[in-house]
Amino acid sequence: MTDILHRISNQFLARQIYQAILSASGLSKWWTKEVRTTSQVVLLNSVLVLRLQKCPLINLYSTNALSGPDEWINTHLFFDLTAERNNTILRFGQKDWKSASDFYCHCNTKWSYFLHSLKSYIETGQGTPFLDDVKI
Repeated sequence: MTDILHRISNQFLARQIYQAILSASGLSKWWTKEVRTTSQVVLLNSVLVLRLQKCPLINLYSTNALSGPDEWINTHLFFDLTAERNNTILRFGQKDWKSASDFYCHCNTKWSYFLHSLKSYIETGQGTPFLDDVKI
């Protein structure tokens, strides 16, 4: 199994990140404009379905890819928030890829891009979600 792992840090507040990763309005500002949610399921671009789970007692949110591109099925995305001095650290990963395929490489690059979009959204109010993103 292969994993995608990224880390960003800044002086933003954890509650700003929570809003950006846990709400349809937040996700639509940095990841993809087309988002629909129910209590624990997120539908992105009418293709990808994720089930959101909060891990008790720690600042970890994870999802299972239930449908979408074949290589995403049964991968696990996580957002882990920790405080470090005056910064909030966001660790993100997409774990359990079957192989480091060309699509894996593409997604790894795009996750870096979208995490920079998240950082920009939190800092300035303006991200670059899918459809406004840089094509690679």
